[in-house]
Amino acid sequence: MRVVLIHYRDSASLGGSLRVGELLGKHLGPFGIEPHFLFAYGGPGPLALRSGVPCHFLHAQGPSDPDGWRNARRVLRQINAELLHFINPVFWLSLALLDWRPKILHVHGPMEPDRTRFRDRAIWHSFRCLMSGHVCVSQNMRQKMLKAGWSNKENTWVVYNAVDCRALTPVPARDGARRLLGLPEGVRLLGFVARQVPEKGCFDALELVGKLPDYFHLAYFGDGPLHEDLRRAAEGNKALLQRVHFRKTQDDVRPIYGAIDYLLFLSKTEPFGLTIAEAMACGVPVVGLAGEGGYREPELPLVTEETAVLLPRPEDGTAGRETPAGLLSDLAERIVRLDEDSERRVGMSSKARSHVREFFDAPRLARQMVEVYQAVCRRHRRDT
Repeated sequence: MRVVLIHYRDSASLGGSLRVGELLGKHLGPFGIEPHFLFAYGGPGPLALRSGVPCHFLHAQGPSDPDGWRNARRVLRQINAELLHFINPVFWLSLALLDWRPKILHVHGPMEPDRTRFRDRAIWHSFRCLMSGHVCVSQNMRQKMLKAGWSNKENTWVVYNAVDCRALTPVPARDGARRLLGLPEGVRLLGFVARQVPEKGCFDALELVGKLPDYFHLAYFGDGPLHEDLRRAAEGNKALLQRVHFRKTQDDVRPIYGAIDYLLFLSKTEPFGLTIAEAMACGVPVVGLAGEGGYREPELPLVTEETAVLLPRPEDGTAGRETPAGLLSDLAERIVRLDEDSERRVGMSSKARSHVREFFDAPRLARQMVEVYQAVCRRHRRDT
């Protein structure tokens, strides 16, 4: 079966969705799938350089670019794919390929249908007709899609995200990784690996490090609309000036997990938590606050009390609500206690690594996705 995985662009700044596509592209082959990547915008990036998967670029200038529409149909005729898998919801491209079947859409989130703009609600309603099915990264996301009327039970599946445990290890040694990334040695380093947007709790990280002993430092990895505000806040606080570090998104995340002592996770809402799974696979302890997200689902939890230190946020909290200062103080105390208890820290990391390898490794994701592909194609053949 030949499958085209469709992305916005080949750029590490896309974060989780690009990593999900890369993971699939690298692991579908053993299950009888020939993957291709199709990028709506831009030119070659990390996937073209390292994935080994055939890459195709439309170089579209936007939704109203007629060349993009024509190129899409020309390229896909050349590939002659049996199924199109939209990793990103490129709406104009789904319209350009209106008569192509079957097509499925990956639903990453975060998404709150009740708070979605009218234009976006209309687009998601349209996807119900444009797509042959939806793949959600959590049961919670699937329920939201069904409740909003954006999909139906028969063609909506849940496939939890995963990480490539073999590719993530071994991570570089700590001192070498810190020298590579220009980070200080001889300190305890919290790593904030996330797009810098409000729902990720970016400013909570600044407040938290201020409550920790001076030998704790904080490193932000990534970019986003809050980046400059975060820099100004850190530079305006003399007590934190030398303890907060900013680094760009890294194409290769292994040096990050080699350099940090803890992954700091503070998202108020998170569809799955790929960075949690990556850190666990690399043996890096995960600390922070737990909000809404698929990583806590009872059906298949990524984190438990034995594999991470995540204090629960208030259940009535939302992405726009401020985090109680007392909760951050409690978290700071828990981090210090964990840091002083090496036996517990090593045991927690060992359990976390084993858990990810058993339930959230790449071959499991690929196998489940192939089952979805087969179900969608069987239904398409039956209906035609």
